[in-house]
Amino acid sequence: MSKRTHNLNLLFQKVVERFGEKDALCFESRCYTYHQLNEDAQRCMWGLLHNKVYQRQVVALPATKSYEVYVALLAALRLGVPYSFYDTKSPLDRVLSQLEVLGDPLVVMDEADGSLQRDTIQNQYHCHELSTVCKLDRTLEEFSSDSLQRVGDTTIAYIMFTSGSTGTPKGVSISHGNLLYLISWIKEKVGVTAEDRLSGLNKQYFDNSVFDLYGSLFTGATLYPVADELLIDSASLFDYLEKQKISVWFSVPSLLVYHLSMAAKRVVALSSIRKILFGGEVFPKPSLKQLWEGYQGRPVELINVYGPTECTCICSMYPLKEEDFAPEKMEQIAPLGEVSDYFSYAVVDQENRPVATGEVGELTLGGGAVGKGYWGREDLSEKVFVSNPSSPYLKDLYYKTGDLVREQACGQVEFISRVDYQIKHMGHRIELPEIESVVLAGAEIVEACAVYKQIGSSGYIQLYYHGAVEEEVVIALLEKKLPAYMRPRKIDKMDGLPKNKNGKIDRKKLGEL
Repeated sequence: MSKRTHNLNLLFQKVVERFGEKDALCFESRCYTYHQLNEDAQRCMWGLLHNKVYQRQVVALPATKSYEVYVALLAALRLGVPYSFYDTKSPLDRVLSQLEVLGDPLVVMDEADGSLQRDTIQNQYHCHELSTVCKLDRTLEEFSSDSLQRVGDTTIAYIMFTSGSTGTPKGVSISHGNLLYLISWIKEKVGVTAEDRLSGLNKQYFDNSVFDLYGSLFTGATLYPVADELLIDSASLFDYLEKQKISVWFSVPSLLVYHLSMAAKRVVALSSIRKILFGGEVFPKPSLKQLWEGYQGRPVELINVYGPTECTCICSMYPLKEEDFAPEKMEQIAPLGEVSDYFSYAVVDQENRPVATGEVGELTLGGGAVGKGYWGREDLSEKVFVSNPSSPYLKDLYYKTGDLVREQACGQVEFISRVDYQIKHMGHRIELPEIESVVLAGAEIVEACAVYKQIGSSGYIQLYYHGAVEEEVVIALLEKKLPAYMRPRKIDKMDGLPKNKNGKIDRKKLGEL
């Protein structure tokens, strides 16, 4: 990063100057150049200003993949106003809880999406239609380039929600400076160039989408947002990716596993692909080997990436090698790889003291890509954003990931387990206590415990509860409060949950049932 490029807006202007006539965003029916995108973002910026966005701190955007949504987030970045995505298909209560965390946001609504109970939100928040805010036929008004300089590297760019153990989602605050580090890493380490075509497979509210967006529009590459309905149709999806000559794929492993099971020959037949990245959960080794063997003899890299939302999504990568599929390694998961040069890190014990190489400890991450805490929740931030474990008197912050790892002598880091009851399911980070808190809020429910059960290459959430209500009541509670990916697949009513010797619910025993 040069000294002058201290925010995303300045970097984007450099990309526009260099690649202005090149396609930035391509949809099934139309492509938009960098010049078009830049001018439309400027029009939308004035739309946000006319609606007094500065008074509202945050712009809440619908998590759709329309051109106008990309325009709106670039407009918000230009103003130095954070954006945050809300899932229009989530239960209304969950959307409202996220908006409450944001404070008094300007809520942008997509009139084309009728899945959300719009009236309730409009009665509580300052709302505008996407087509009104981003009126793309608006006369283009000048905007001083000097104004772009005013956005600092610590200015929050976006707020990404993750599961919260108390039942309230946590909003992770990521700054312009954090993202500049990520973009540099994508270019230097992953090797994304302006010639690449990235698959926009990930949902906007999911942190993998950060790679899609910032790894394309801020490098001069082209992003191809993929419609949600294509994600479950193997034939249509891979026909589309082949037609568009996609060169970089990034998704959760479960999406690749699904398509390998449905149409393996199509998955390994992408003629333009050169890099397949995956992260967010463990990739079952047999399926990973199937993918590896399918692309043998071709210059295609398979890359396992790792990183928490709180650290701008990615902090390490591991390119797979042939030796990783030796018989004696088929029971091992892919390593996390070496931590990026943009991070400092320490593996620590329960007292926050660094452990020796080869010993298991919690991974803590420091450096310029560590986020700025949880929006509006200093109490939660102080628990996991801590002083440098190696030099506690320094003021630089480290993030406690909650992941137990082992660092090898060669510098590779391998994942062991979690220190708490957080899981990764379908790529989503889920706090099991959040599911329990939703159930326990219901009348006549005495106890509840959610466990994650692994079966072969996949897993599922199972809920056990003790109470006077039937399963249908519990299901209704869950559907009202939680998105589909957080809801248990199985629910069992018990006369009482088993306890350990300390009188606490015996999670281990429930996990073995």
